[in-house]
Amino acid sequence: MFGDIRHAFRVFRQSPGWTAVVLVSLAVGLGANTAFFSAVNEALLRSVAVESPEDLVRFTWSGENDLGRSQSEYGFLADTVAGERRGATFSLPLFEALKESAETLDGLFACAPFRQQNVTYAGNSEVASVFVASGDYFDVLGVEAHRGRLIGPEDDDPAAPPAVMLSYGYWQSRFGGEEVLGESLQVGRIAATIVGVLPADYSGIQNPGASAEDLHLPLSLSQAMGGSELLDATYFWVQIMGRLAPGATAEQVAGNLQGPFAATSSDAIVSYVEGLTEEQAARSYNQDLGAVPRLLVDSGARGVYDPSPNVARDASILAVIVCLVLLIVCANVANLLLSRSSSRRHELSVRQSFGASRGRLVRQLLVESTILSLFGGALGLLLALWARQLLPFASGAEFDASVFGFAFGLSLLTGVFFSIVPSLRSTGGDLASSLQEGGRTVKGSKRVLGRMLLVAQVAIAVVLVVGALLFLTTLRNLRAVDVGFDPSNLMLVRVDPGLVYEDEDQIERTHAAMVERVAAVAGVERVSLARSAFLSGSTSTRTMHRPEMEGTEGTPVHIMTVAPEFFATLRIPLLAGRDFLATDTDETPDVAVVNATAAREFFSDRALGERFGWRAEERTGIEVIGVVGDVKYAAMRDAAPPTIFVPYAQGRIGRSMILQMRTATDPTALIEPVRAALREVDPAVPILNVSTQSEEIAQQLSQERFFAMAYAAFGAAALLLAAIGLFGVASYGVAERRQEIGVRCALGATRSDVMRLVVGESMTLVAVGLGLGVVGSLSAARLLGALLFEVSVGAPAPLLAAALLLVAVCGLAAYLPARRAASIDPVTALQQS
Repeated sequence: MFGDIRHAFRVFRQSPGWTAVVLVSLAVGLGANTAFFSAVNEALLRSVAVESPEDLVRFTWSGENDLGRSQSEYGFLADTVAGERRGATFSLPLFEALKESAETLDGLFACAPFRQQNVTYAGNSEVASVFVASGDYFDVLGVEAHRGRLIGPEDDDPAAPPAVMLSYGYWQSRFGGEEVLGESLQVGRIAATIVGVLPADYSGIQNPGASAEDLHLPLSLSQAMGGSELLDATYFWVQIMGRLAPGATAEQVAGNLQGPFAATSSDAIVSYVEGLTEEQAARSYNQDLGAVPRLLVDSGARGVYDPSPNVARDASILAVIVCLVLLIVCANVANLLLSRSSSRRHELSVRQSFGASRGRLVRQLLVESTILSLFGGALGLLLALWARQLLPFASGAEFDASVFGFAFGLSLLTGVFFSIVPSLRSTGGDLASSLQEGGRTVKGSKRVLGRMLLVAQVAIAVVLVVGALLFLTTLRNLRAVDVGFDPSNLMLVRVDPGLVYEDEDQIERTHAAMVERVAAVAGVERVSLARSAFLSGSTSTRTMHRPEMEGTEGTPVHIMTVAPEFFATLRIPLLAGRDFLATDTDETPDVAVVNATAAREFFSDRALGERFGWRAEERTGIEVIGVVGDVKYAAMRDAAPPTIFVPYAQGRIGRSMILQMRTATDPTALIEPVRAALREVDPAVPILNVSTQSEEIAQQLSQERFFAMAYAAFGAAALLLAAIGLFGVASYGVAERRQEIGVRCALGATRSDVMRLVVGESMTLVAVGLGLGVVGSLSAARLLGALLFEVSVGAPAPLLAAALLLVAVCGLAAYLPARRAASIDPVTALQQS
């Protein structure tokens, strides 16, 4: 074996150019597949980084739930097998009831990602993410502190001194890794003592790809930070997980706790109904309460939440792409091995004449191919380390033992796959006669395999190139969509005075002062407020009731809470009526503005003066005072939904609002002046986020942009590999037919005749591959139809463009061997025959 390895390296040194082409081809194919596997491993296969994650169970519920009057969720949950919606949060009283009854668990805890808090240390304030957990949290997970101690059961006592733990990343970024244990940290309105630092590899239990929140505090402090509603039995906001007792199963846990869960839920519903006033009890949404959900218990090894369906879809598409690229690489390398086999037949004949068996020769060739593949895989790992950052999911995936094992195994399989047939072909036939003939005579039938591989390469390349053109067209079409407002020169700044102040009047005054101060910044033309931004991915809906509607179902509509000047700031046209005014407050009659779609669907275009309400009992409480143009709400692909705008001062004052400002120039140039202006108003109020509307739209198109880039990059690689494959097949054919070409020239064939012969045969193979590729492209386009936008599946333009590009590239690849064939000296060729 070692002799085979030494011989292999001697062979590689003799053909450095050929070896480099093979290694680069393998690096592209194996690197793409390794990067893809690392991302899939992170997003879909990895368990949460805690002790024995396979023993964890998560608690969810499904079915109708009359107890959950309000619910917060923090991630995606797949529906049950029966198609029922699931929830992963519970009320605190439900957690306490389950904890008292848990007999099949070694531990049970409650936790939740909490709202961001303003954190002050040494006079400096900034916003930090917060996580709250019950005292058993770290003990059940088996997490140990990096520094100091963990939050424990003693911290569950509301009378205990407030304690806080820092994530490793926050400790490094905010405190520079310095000693801070025992220091006081102001978290919102709570002064907490830093008692520990979490380990660097701790990332929580939401899902494997999550990052640990900056601060971890006891669950007992949540009321002080968030309000008394957190203790309400009808508010579902905490997640529950546990660790199985030895020998217990998730099914046994569900059987153990379903009874206490149902009983506690029923009692809570009764208490809720008994606590209602006569007026509240008469409302439609408080009638016939009693439905209790079903408790579900399953594995918590992958965290509380499931991977997003978008991740599975993106992974499926990428899997097809990288597999196609690997197939092209294998076909290309196999072709290169076949084209090189003719030059090695003399060597193999000599070795056979000295007694080497065919099996011995095949082993030598397989060793060479395997070494090439392993080195190509090593280069592919370096490429994968860079390429994983480009993936739309799990871009920070770790390269652990499973990724290296995958790369090694794939390299071995690839080495065998692309070399087994060329090795058998190279050692087949009568090698002794090849030795007598100088290794020049190989039957034409042995070129069939190379041609088939080339046709396959061309077909796959066509599929990838057409896919790239379809996604590029989709990206262009989306960029050209009329969103209903002017997104240029629009800056978005999210602020949250509610992190500092509890009083709503103070919050409202702070918002008003910020609008006034920012409007005075040079370069700012208009300023307004909104609860959310268009095309940011966030949505808000409510149920609308109109006088003519029967029953209590209502109609769901999208809603936006905005301040005066909002429509003028975004340049949304006012079609009828008036805009909101500063006088539209909670002391004046309730009013609303609707978009054209809502006016058409709900009011038959006669919207002005019409009335509606948010409850069945209040169908006439709000008057429509204006109609504005349609605006894309959450997604550029979707039509503008029926949208109702309500004035900021007539609803519940939003803790967090977005300052939306129209600038005269590039808004990024005004970021620092705007920040300075906001600090002048109140330096204690944190600025949560600064962006532009153009950036929000660009983020909306990130998936389409990624697929366009992926298809374009791999399509270009496929074109290059197909050209290399065609060059190899054509060169191989010219070498084999040297005598035939000499005879043709001796009989009067001109240079152009020879070139037409070689180019014509090569382009015939390209035409066959092109035809197969077009058929494959049409099938692939139908499968990708949901991701395309205003692109016909059978549109001729992408197919024609791909065909012209492929013909041009492959024509050049075929021309070079053809020119060499045309320069063959017939006398020399006949003398060598």
